[in-house]
Amino acid sequence: MTDFVTIKETSIEGRGGPIRLRDYLPASAPFRTPVLWLHGGGFSSGGPDEKESDAPARVIAQSGRAVRTVDYRLAVRPAPWRKRDLASMRNPYPAGLHDVVDAAKDFSAAGRPYIIGEASAGACLAAAATWLPRRSSKC
Repeated sequence: MTDFVTIKETSIEGRGGPIRLRDYLPASAPFRTPVLWLHGGGFSSGGPDEKESDAPARVIAQSGRAVRTVDYRLAVRPAPWRKRDLASMRNPYPAGLHDVVDAAKDFSAAGRPYIIGEASAGACLAAAATWLPRRSSKC
């Protein structure tokens, strides 16, 4: 427990394997709508340990909201001198998006509303994660 926030590491099973999650729980029982927080990093870097993910999650949890961060799969940034070969990328699109959609479905499984917060590339994933399930039966 730090800064009146309890941090709990957890994971869920996603369609591409385990998805690492980090829950930030306020010291008092959460009384406000929870937040699903998505880090930035240009789809190829970043994660829950980065300051832009950890710091906002702590501040939001201190305000009385439970926060869950998602360690979605990152795409490998190809070297600039090589042709972009999507087949050789470690986690090509839509791997990270699928992780976010799966985490959002798990987060909302109790039927409660939630807020999606994000930074940079996380904003793109948040927008796609809210739009895609309405357009496709595969997500």
